[in-house]
Amino acid sequence: MSIDPTFCLFHSGSRPLAMPVEHVAEITEVGPLVRISRCPQQVAGLCVYHQHVLPVLSLGGGLRIPDEVALVAQTEAGLWALGVDRGGTQIVTARPARHDPARDESGVVTVGLVRREGVDHGLIDAEATWRSFRAMIEGTFLAPASTLPNSARS
Repeated sequence: MSIDPTFCLFHSGSRPLAMPVEHVAEITEVGPLVRISRCPQQVAGLCVYHQHVLPVLSLGGGLRIPDEVALVAQTEAGLWALGVDRGGTQIVTARPARHDPARDESGVVTVGLVRREGVDHGLIDAEATWRSFRAMIEGTFLAPASTLPNSARS
């Protein structure tokens, strides 16, 4: 008998998402974010989490500041945070529908869907998503300012 895995279900920018609980360090309120110039619009800023400085990513349709709540993800590469909508976070046990890794325009990499109460939550690959965002951030800083989109210049 196989045991179904456990996931954290949440919304980010009103988008239903899921992450395996082994990658969720905590869901916490974040203090004031420090904005970084030239970062892609998905980077809301930096926050202090215990003794770490974490990048906070936001999927809220170009919003730079999440609703002061973040899911802190733990990966082999370290910690990062994703702004999440306040309320509605659930821990569930489910068997996800798997698909090939898919990276969307925001940089999130999903590997399946977790269905709960008729809603499909995109299953985030925490490691691949962090690599995706990191490459996006590094690419922004390596590119000459004249080649950057206007959203990354401010």
